[in-house]
Amino acid sequence: MSSEQTWKLKMADGSTEEFVDIRRKVGNRIIRAYLLDNVLQSDRVRRIRASLRGPKDEFQDFDKFLVVEGKQDGNPFRILAESGVYQNLRIVGTDSERIRTMEPTDIIA
Repeated sequence: MSSEQTWKLKMADGSTEEFVDIRRKVGNRIIRAYLLDNVLQSDRVRRIRASLRGPKDEFQDFDKFLVVEGKQDGNPFRILAESGVYQNLRIVGTDSERIRTMEPTDIIA
């Protein structure tokens, strides 16, 4: 990971995963709840045990966050999203260097 601010996800097994903070890049963009309906109904969401620290090393309630996995052009990526923002999800971080360097409109598309 780079020297940028990161979200640190500490897994139940003690390992730590980092997501680069991209809130300033994407602004207050959200993933609309209706886009998640099919995902939630298809059992493609799995719950993980973890704790989360924000970019300023502040504790965050991980129950309010989701790690969304996907592929773009065959390349896997993960997005850290905060739930409960206007009944939707807000993108806050990514583990993908490629996504981190994309234009904001391309990240949301």
